[in-house]
Amino acid sequence: IQRELWAAQLDAFLTTMTVAGSVLDTNVTPSLDGGDTWHASAAGMNPEASVTDLVFDSENPDVLYAADISSGVYLSEDGGESWEPINSGLRTRAVNALALSADGSKLYAATEGEGVFRLDIR
Repeated sequence: IQRELWAAQLDAFLTTMTVAGSVLDTNVTPSLDGGDTWHASAAGMNPEASVTDLVFDSENPDVLYAADISSGVYLSEDGGESWEPINSGLRTRAVNALALSADGSKLYAATEGEGVFRLDIR
């Protein structure tokens, strides 16, 4: 199946794990074999989710953050198998991009029209 890929992240700790999102469906799609095979994973996400960015935690490769253009920021603590929203303090749920601080203690969310928000994660 050919898909238009628009968000991908390679785990810095485990070079065979890749996670991607696609504009054609709402799934986050992990691969544990360097991209040879993929499986859909969106448990806990809004069924209408459009993931715009993915970020691995700098200290724990099982922890990922996903930005969604319609429902905010999601956290996965199991390598992308399941997700939970973490939108405390966000005034808008239209999130375009994510970034971690150098020390990994803060997650920054760039939003549509409301600027950048900071979430203290440690």
